[in-house]
Amino acid sequence: MTRNVKPYIIFIFFFLLGLSAFSQSIFKGTITHAYTNSPIQHAYISIKELNVNTYTGTNGNFEFKDIPKGDYHIKVKKIGFQDTVFSIKLISETYIINLSLTPGSYEMDSVIVTATRNEKNTTDLPVSIGIINRELIQAIPAITADEYLVYISGINISRHFGIFYKTGDVTMRGLNRNVYTLLLIDGIPASIVDGGAANWNRINPENIRKVEVIKGPNSSLYGSNAMGGVINIITKKPTQAFKGDAKIFYGTYNTYGGSLNLSGSTIKNEKGFYWATDGFVRRSNGYVLYPDSLKESTDVATYLNENNLTLRSGFQFNKHHNIEMQLTLSDNTMGAGRKIFEEKGNYDRDLFYFWNARYNGTIGKAKIYAAAFYKYNWNDAQKESIKQNGSYTFLNTYTNSNDKGLWCNVSLPFKQNHTFTFGLDSKIGKTTSSDIYRTSTDTVTYQGNLDYYGLYLQDDIVIIKNKLKSIVGVRSDLVNFYNPDFYIDAPSGITSFMLPYLTSLKEKNWKAISPKAGLLYKFNDSLSVYLNFSKGFRSATLSDMCKTGDVNKGFKLANPDLKPEFISNIESGFIYKYRNLEIESTVFYSIGKNFQYFVGTGDSIYTTKTKKQPVIKRENISRVEIYGAEISMHLTINSKLSFFANYTFNHSQIKDFDTTIFISKNLTDKFLIDVPTHRIFSGFIYKSNLFNASMVHKYVSASWADDENTIKVKGYSLFDAKISKKVFSDFNISIIAENIFNTVYLDSKGMLPPGRFFLASIQYSF
Repeated sequence: MTRNVKPYIIFIFFFLLGLSAFSQSIFKGTITHAYTNSPIQHAYISIKELNVNTYTGTNGNFEFKDIPKGDYHIKVKKIGFQDTVFSIKLISETYIINLSLTPGSYEMDSVIVTATRNEKNTTDLPVSIGIINRELIQAIPAITADEYLVYISGINISRHFGIFYKTGDVTMRGLNRNVYTLLLIDGIPASIVDGGAANWNRINPENIRKVEVIKGPNSSLYGSNAMGGVINIITKKPTQAFKGDAKIFYGTYNTYGGSLNLSGSTIKNEKGFYWATDGFVRRSNGYVLYPDSLKESTDVATYLNENNLTLRSGFQFNKHHNIEMQLTLSDNTMGAGRKIFEEKGNYDRDLFYFWNARYNGTIGKAKIYAAAFYKYNWNDAQKESIKQNGSYTFLNTYTNSNDKGLWCNVSLPFKQNHTFTFGLDSKIGKTTSSDIYRTSTDTVTYQGNLDYYGLYLQDDIVIIKNKLKSIVGVRSDLVNFYNPDFYIDAPSGITSFMLPYLTSLKEKNWKAISPKAGLLYKFNDSLSVYLNFSKGFRSATLSDMCKTGDVNKGFKLANPDLKPEFISNIESGFIYKYRNLEIESTVFYSIGKNFQYFVGTGDSIYTTKTKKQPVIKRENISRVEIYGAEISMHLTINSKLSFFANYTFNHSQIKDFDTTIFISKNLTDKFLIDVPTHRIFSGFIYKSNLFNASMVHKYVSASWADDENTIKVKGYSLFDAKISKKVFSDFNISIIAENIFNTVYLDSKGMLPPGRFFLASIQYSF
């Protein structure tokens, strides 16, 4: 009997063992933010071996049922956070895990500083915001730093000459001058003295960590020059003991160069020293700017020679106190595409020195920021020309500009629902410019000083926790214009055309009050809407008030009576985020008063240029109406493929024109020049273990080239692409192709773009 029972016992034992091997388990858990411990909704969790996936709910919870026991690899992804991969071994009926995700480079729902001058989450701000992170910078086919901005709706980037255009034109919200957009680098203003155009070619994209864009008037925080918006380029901060990247590139028109980035950090336990150096050089033979139908015998290829170096060091005392210093040196020369007798022809050489020191600290509940900066810019613009009467003119324009400033602010929470930010900004600047004629005795000089002082106060209010928030603020600015002068030493017949236009210059000052108020309502974690009102202002530039002379559009007269221009803006928008889809949209309406605008006097004269030039003058033309709409979308299909698109509509029109200034013309109902009505940007990014690729399409509609709207510049459509591959773990090879189909179009001055442009690079990381 006993012998007969034993086989059954053995059979039952192995049967139960087999059942346990094929029994099912439950795998569940919670995903939270590593810094705030708040639950993360719509995080993507996948089990590689089973090819199954799910998303976290509103409480950050997830659950997989009926999972066979065994060993698995788990991957967790969420836009804005670092991917997390780990292994589990299911041996029990229930496996529970609590996981924290660390914010990563592609953090759309990220912390932003520019909008309020203190750290805030983008979803808590009633303003239109755009962010370009390191992941996008590496993926998008672009060569210069400003070209990446096409990813954000509402921004008009005019870089018709590619790398052969040092400043570029970056405008926002239907405005047509780049002086309306304030460019910051690590929170410090990058332009010189009076808001002149910044040199985007100085900025090495390899050194950019993130770009923050605040659209619409922001004078309530930043004063003059923030009428259209603010762009803050945030550079990389060293985090490793030692890291380096070396890159070389070669492209069309014999374009070649390279960059070297070295950095290190000794920070341990929130204390230590860090440093970084970034060097960037570029050379190119360039191309002829004019088509054959307009080309003259003196037209030659442009060229460029760029040398840029940035040094950075900092010390972190503890998690509450940090100081940092940065020095940028640049020596850039760009040919203007004309040569008569001089070996280098017409060119523009720029020497730039930029030093700044910053402190970030926390004392009690107060967050303190202070920055001091000094900038010096020396420019040599060499020009030679032959007039139609055969006379030859050769001159150098030497411009010396410098400014220094101090910016500081304090943010302090009050009770549970208020955060006050108050601060002081000051900037003192001076410019002296001289046209020194080599073919005569003449020296034409203008000079002036502009000082800016601003006080501001802002309150970030939580009205209903996690539902209703508001920001209100106001700023008072004082601008002083003094020591103006414009004169001609040893005048001859060469400059006689200027003598009738010499005028006395007077010192002046202006005051401005810039308020802001915004309201944000969150329906849920996926949808929020906002409404805001803001005012902006911009004072006149030293050049417009003091200098009479040649500019691109003609012969410009100084106007010392220019008044500041103002804009009032109201806008509303929404942000929708669900799983891997993000949609943002904004509509706005603006009224501009005392707008400064180039208008022709009706006269034309021969100047130092080859052809007769129209006489123009910057004037306050009274009232301008601007309205528009913006929408952007980003869709992540999976870990390999994502799509993005944006559309911008602008209507910019002069509504009232003061005909007492120019009796011969009336610009009422005319459209602002250089403002396209429509802009479309779309593309995709593909990533795999084999290679990475991206392609984008850019469409820009027609725009007006003259103030009377008689000349229209045709629209154009361009395709760009990039492909890259990592080899031998430390090397990355990439090829960028801009204007793939070699589309030919002309800018408002009849000049050509560079056409199809290739750039191949090899980067070594160590």
